[in-house]
Amino acid sequence: MKKKILVIDDEQTIRRLLESYLLNEGYEVICRSDGVEALNWLQTDLPDLIICDIQMPNLDGYAFLKKIRSHGELTEKTPVVMLSGVESSQERIKCYKDKAQDFLAKPFHPKELLALIRKNLDPVHYLKMKDFQSYDQIKETLLIIDDEPITRKLLENLIKNHKRDGKILETISKSDGKDALYWLEGNMPDLIICDVQMAPMNGNDFLKNLRQRGFSKHTPVLMLSGVESPTDRIECYTNGAQDFLAKPFNPEELWQLIEKNLNPVHFAKTW
Repeated sequence: MKKKILVIDDEQTIRRLLESYLLNEGYEVICRSDGVEALNWLQTDLPDLIICDIQMPNLDGYAFLKKIRSHGELTEKTPVVMLSGVESSQERIKCYKDKAQDFLAKPFHPKELLALIRKNLDPVHYLKMKDFQSYDQIKETLLIIDDEPITRKLLENLIKNHKRDGKILETISKSDGKDALYWLEGNMPDLIICDVQMAPMNGNDFLKNLRQRGFSKHTPVLMLSGVESPTDRIECYTNGAQDFLAKPFNPEELWQLIEKNLNPVHFAKTW
């Protein structure tokens, strides 16, 4: 059965472009010109994924996102990719806080959009059991992999000093992909933050190895890179990363990505 994608954008050119591209990729596509029209359609149907512009009349993307996240079980877990003509860290942070899965600035690379769609329709995250009384006291472990000692220390301090609903966050740091894979033989972190440019094993090679290894193939990974380009992001997403963040990064954006991955809206249903 074809996956159904709802596209919401007030620009007809963008809607037609997205519709044509997604149809060619084998998806069923429904297009609406603003958030109000989309909400009316959602009363009788449900997509597998939503692509939504932010700057729209009547009901903008932020307001639409808040409404579907409080709309009940049918849409509170539907993955959403937000589009925006404004590229800024603050825009991305606001989208993540409102529980969007991803943010993509216009003009975008079609293959990057496709990579985001694929990773959201087939999520990596395993379903963690959180429905017991002592969950607030459970330690959540973050594995940091970076060959730069300064970056490792910066990440450790950011995570250590950030309060997260009373839960304890523990960090483990490794200087390259090989050391990290060795540590993973007997350990399972809740999230991995990994640099792309490392030696002797770079981040993408680490990621490929990780996704072939038992339980860790379902561990969410946030990739960091000193290079910001659609090609680099696409490669990371294709190899199984959940998110990509360019250095130097906004600490608040990093934290929102950590929160998003430790408490994902939707999970992989099967192993």
